[in-house]
Amino acid sequence: MISTVTTAESSYREHLAQQSPLLTSALEAAIPVDPSADDPASRLARGLCFMPSCIEDTERPPFSIARQSMMDHGVRQAALAAEICTDDEISRSLPTWFDPRLFGQLLITADVGLAFVPDTEVETIDTYGPKYAVNYEGHPEWGYRMAENISDLPDASSRILACAIGRHHKVQARHPYGLEWDQMRHHGIDTVGVDMLIAIQKPLDYFDDFFTRRGVEPGQYAARIAHPLRRFSLSIGAMLSRNLLLVGAAEARGFDLELPLKIAAKIQDVLLDDTSAIADVYRNLHAAA
Repeated sequence: MISTVTTAESSYREHLAQQSPLLTSALEAAIPVDPSADDPASRLARGLCFMPSCIEDTERPPFSIARQSMMDHGVRQAALAAEICTDDEISRSLPTWFDPRLFGQLLITADVGLAFVPDTEVETIDTYGPKYAVNYEGHPEWGYRMAENISDLPDASSRILACAIGRHHKVQARHPYGLEWDQMRHHGIDTVGVDMLIAIQKPLDYFDDFFTRRGVEPGQYAARIAHPLRRFSLSIGAMLSRNLLLVGAAEARGFDLELPLKIAAKIQDVLLDDTSAIADVYRNLHAAA
């Protein structure tokens, strides 16, 4: 694993700096500028984002180059999560084991496997949504394999990050896909905790994905915010009913099953706040649509 800042990383950080200091800070919180400050999970995240990847006989450039817009998607979520998770109501509902840095790393790296999905398919889905997926549903597995190729996953945080990438579409309302637990190295990992982490991720991912989809009519800013969050709120029951074993385990641990809905509501509050820096980011996206 290289321990220096690559050209791809430098270029991507410059790209973010042109958009918002907030996004730069969100990336820095998850993947420090100085590699000597890395822990194993941030070292893995750095490699997933900024190093070329090879799976079998297919080579792809770094994720930040191959899928810059998708990496932007993750960094925006990390910036949004950083503000939302400090809210008193949300922070009280978060599990005691919740790690904000690891969560930010997951948000940024969840879709790295899309580097191995054909460009034309990614463009189609960006415009029309996942119902046109063919190879797209392989990206959790490819992301997990990228993580294993980069690192031998020597510690729990690295394994949690890799497994969460492999399962980040297993906890959702419609068409769940991704790896089963027996397809990944998960010895010593709290598998229920990983899936609960994905449930916490869902409203952030769902919102940014829908808000930025090119085929969506922009409309008014407030309506454009409310629409995906309303859709998510209507789907949360289906998401939980597909994961009854997870629900039972979560309830036994005292996990707040209303937390994804609380996060969705807080997204709307934050992005309608005229003083919010992350709201400025989304207002600029809206204006450019």
